Amino acid sequence: MLPRCFRLKRQQDFHRVYRRGESRAYPAFVLHRKNNGGGKRFGFSVSKKLGNAVARNRVRRRLRHAVYAAADLFPPGADYVFVARSAAVDLEWSELERQIKKAASDSAKARASRS
Repeated sequence: MLPRCFRLKRQQDFHRVYRRGESRAYPAFVLHRKNNGGGKRFGFSVSKKLGNAVARNRVRRRLRHAVYAAADLFPPGADYVFVARSAAVDLEWSELERQIKKAASDSAKARASRS
């Protein structure tokens, strides 16, 4: 479980990342990233289009756990919001982990190219 200090909880934080951040699409999710100058925080969004509450919660739990396992790969100083896509519902666990790690390396490269 991600500690509270690593989680985005307030709606205005999510909106700030959506409006002012940059995004990159992957098959299972869209990653929105916004530099914040502090530590790294993660948020998760799963639409009702993905299914009933059981399916949405399952997707959210799987995303959260995969990000928790790879949290040290994401560069600090940014807020990250993962928006689940319909492919995440039936995705194999190993593929989800691979996509999360790819997103982390892409974020690190983007951060390095800006510095």
